[in-house]
Amino acid sequence: MSRIIAITDVHGCFQTFRRLLNKKVEFKQEDQLFLLGDYIDRGPESMQMIDWIIRKQKKGFNIHCLMGNHEQMMLKSLKNKSDRRSWLSFGGIQTLESFGVQKLEEVPLKYWDFLKKLQYYIKTKDYLF
Repeated sequence: MSRIIAITDVHGCFQTFRRLLNKKVEFKQEDQLFLLGDYIDRGPESMQMIDWIIRKQKKGFNIHCLMGNHEQMMLKSLKNKSDRRSWLSFGGIQTLESFGVQKLEEVPLKYWDFLKKLQYYIKTKDYLF
């Protein structure tokens, strides 16, 4: 039986997220997982979090991703230096470290593509995320 699961604000704490899904939720491929934003910043594994999402989606898992304010800040930071300073102080430094880079422009293109495709909301038959 398919379940609807919603999780928000992982903030780069990928190992905690995995333990939650594997041990508490027992996430299965037939489940629908709605991730409500803030995958990045503060924690040490922002890149690993996004890699997991991309990998699971390619394997056919029903993972739906929304734009959080931290993803939005990262995108804005690419164009505006004052936004960049703000983003770095809200956990952007840890995100860059997770990517193994020092400059935002060094983040690989596939991650920018992922961020740019995030939706602001998703409406299902019974829910509005």
